Amino acid sequence: MTNDQQTTTQAFMAALQAAESSGDVSGLLALHAPDVTLRNLTQQTWEGEAGARAFWETYLGNFEEIRSEFTHSHEAGGLGVMEWTASGRLRGGHPVEYRGSA
Repeated sequence: MTNDQQTTTQAFMAALQAAESSGDVSGLLALHAPDVTLRNLTQQTWEGEAGARAFWETYLGNFEEIRSEFTHSHEAGGLGVMEWTASGRLRGGHPVEYRGSA
């Protein structure tokens, strides 16, 4: 891989930050397989393209402003891992900051 080629993990991190700043989830959706299954800490599961759109629009809809700063990432053998800190404001203005990994 040359220096100007992104890994899928790097593309995902860039797409998430773009979606956070613009509200447009299309870049994120382009990185998901048509039969994607998404889960978070709730019991809900989102499936397929419509599910991925609902997942990301719901996620972003929780915030007035959010920004993820990635602290570590690694990709090998088709698998990627990311660690981040996100900070911003929830709807209604309450500040929020959390750490995550995937």
